[in-house]
Amino acid sequence: MIPQTEYQQRRQHLMQQLPENSIAIICTRPEYPRTQDCNYRFRPASNFYYLTGFTEPDAIIVLIPGRAEGEYIFFNRVNDPEQEMWHGHRAGQAGAIKHFLADQAFPIEEFDEIVPELIKNKSVLAYQFGFENDIDHEIASWRDAIRTQIRQGANFPATIINISEMLNEMRVIKSPVEIAVLKKGGAINTLAHKRAMQMCAPGMTELQLFSELNYVYGQHNCLDLAYDPIVAGGKNACVLHYRAGPEVLKDGELVLIDMGQEFECYGSDVTRTFPVNGKFSPEQKIIYQLVLDIQLALIDFIKPGLLYNEIQKKAVRLMTEGLVNIGLLAGKIDELIDSKAYFDFYPHGAGHWLGLDIHDVSNYKIGHEWRPLEVGMVFTIEPGIYVQLDNTKVDKKWHGIGVRIEDNIVVTQTGCEILNANLPKTIAEIEALMAT
Repeated sequence: MIPQTEYQQRRQHLMQQLPENSIAIICTRPEYPRTQDCNYRFRPASNFYYLTGFTEPDAIIVLIPGRAEGEYIFFNRVNDPEQEMWHGHRAGQAGAIKHFLADQAFPIEEFDEIVPELIKNKSVLAYQFGFENDIDHEIASWRDAIRTQIRQGANFPATIINISEMLNEMRVIKSPVEIAVLKKGGAINTLAHKRAMQMCAPGMTELQLFSELNYVYGQHNCLDLAYDPIVAGGKNACVLHYRAGPEVLKDGELVLIDMGQEFECYGSDVTRTFPVNGKFSPEQKIIYQLVLDIQLALIDFIKPGLLYNEIQKKAVRLMTEGLVNIGLLAGKIDELIDSKAYFDFYPHGAGHWLGLDIHDVSNYKIGHEWRPLEVGMVFTIEPGIYVQLDNTKVDKKWHGIGVRIEDNIVVTQTGCEILNANLPKTIAEIEALMAT
């Protein structure tokens, strides 16, 4: 579990970056709307959670560096015995101070009464407009009201900055505590994918196989999936964002599982492809081994200082060379790359940032330049090959084969570390595990 001292350090780091005479406002989401008599499960906004560790809805924090009465002001729901009887415990204002280390805490209903006085005569407002419309409108109304008091010496901040840009840059480098959480999540996901391999058999449906992974997540107290899961048998594996359905898994086909859970709100995003019957066919072996060789080469390529786009460039070259070697493409490598001939088989990137969001925040470029990798960056490596049924340029023996292999890695001083390193991915390892 992430200690509150870690969240406190993050807030301090953020306030140190704010310009002089600033005020920052960060909000989470309201409770999700009801359908008939049921609530959707609530998930806190990532930036808010990153700074607080607080998981209840309807909360806002205000940060005012140097404020004598307290720099960290918390607004949240009041304790309400009747509501708590139905929906569970609330921290209340006392809990916000005791357990979440707020300097001051007030009922959320008092936000639009207290904050306009705090915002007066500040030079800079740090906020994320467009995230929560109700708060956007409140801030706009304060601006208009304060501007009518100019003759009395009141001023609305002349400068507004997007606080998410600062938080994005903080979040792209993971702390040792975050990496430990991601490793734990990776270990849980490893167990889930291994169970899927061991339980898979012809005649199961995609949803039944999905339930095997979900069982493991539940056994390790991971209630939420990190994203809409993909469990795709046969030709469905060639649909990049396919959703698990009642389709029957057939003998002789592959199944592609791209699935992960949240652990302490941090996601795991792993893909494995394996034969439904436990044995790869000759064509499946050729495609699978090519994808695996590319993935291993990319992982070995990663090191601090490498420009992020160099990963995709290397993936494209290796992919094009490999597709030529196995006969799915023909021609000169550079010309095939220039014409994007590989795109028929490999239409996506080599990976993405990973963290509190499954496609985590921060830019892949700084200005107009690709950013170099730094120690503590976490992202996925996930090359794939997909041979569509209607691809008339290749022999039918390849049709419907879809393979993707995805691991989560963290950049280290000497290269990188795989966060789900114990999950089998060689042909021999997969076939041996499925035979047990």
